Amino acid sequence: MQAGKTVTMTHYNRKGEPNGKVVYKITGAENNQGALTSTVSSEVFDSKGGILSSGTSNVQCTGNAYRADVHLVMSQQQVKQLRNFNATGDFYVDYPVNMKVGDVLKDAQYTLQSTNSEGIVTEMNVAIEERTVLAEEQVTTAAGTWNCFKIKAHITFKAQVGGLSIPLSVDNMEWFAPGVGVVRNEAKSYRSELTSVE
Repeated sequence: MQAGKTVTMTHYNRKGEPNGKVVYKITGAENNQGALTSTVSSEVFDSKGGILSSGTSNVQCTGNAYRADVHLVMSQQQVKQLRNFNATGDFYVDYPVNMKVGDVLKDAQYTLQSTNSEGIVTEMNVAIEERTVLAEEQVTTAAGTWNCFKIKAHITFKAQVGGLSIPLSVDNMEWFAPGVGVVRNEAKSYRSELTSVE
């Protein structure tokens, strides 16, 4: 949430080998009627340091919850797949200030659209559901050690191309540190960790 901060999330494949990273830079922060909003620019890099995509997102602190743009809590693979889509709807993921083990957190659902050079529209419906706080755990990464809430979620992607529907789903686990954000994110085929804060 602090202007000038740079945060790096490193991504690993299922063998535990680094295969890319996302670098977030907090480019601005403003307080509006008691809610703090920070602007975050991001660059997604592949394993060789090439830029896959870039963009701008927001994080908010409302006093009752920390709200992260959904792109900030997705894996590198998920962000890469969605980089050409425009989002509509409420695409924030909420983390309540008074979170505790056993809580069921608010779902996040949103729609993305992309039009190719031939005018064909692809619509992607994304749902982050069944968000449950499982435990409190201490997590250590290259950037430090934090006390975290372990949160599981079920993420469903459903692409609509013409009359064809293509579903994809993944079970996701994340570790959220109050005052910091998501410091680890895991699924069957990937893992990402907070590796640098400057």
